[in-house]
Amino acid sequence: MENKVADLVRRHLNQPAVCAVILCDATADETAWIGARLSEYVESDAAAVKDALRECLELVDCIDIAPGDIRITLSGEHLANQVDVVAARINEDLLTIT
Repeated sequence: MENKVADLVRRHLNQPAVCAVILCDATADETAWIGARLSEYVESDAAAVKDALRECLELVDCIDIAPGDIRITLSGEHLANQVDVVAARINEDLLTIT
């Protein structure tokens, strides 16, 4: 289950539409940097994948599971710490994965 949750988080954070607006009022340079940072969650070598999975799970605030449905809520504070910005700049609308 942990691997599936981490995979969903990784895929969500690496969507171009999410990377482009995850940070409120981002400059072009910040958007590029955030995209590069979030792409680190998709790694190819085994050690890096393990670290990426751990980091993805650390971002999870809440998981709601129902038959045929999963809803993952990410912690804006933890995500902000990962990308080195203040939490208020994280777009809260993008913190829920369904």
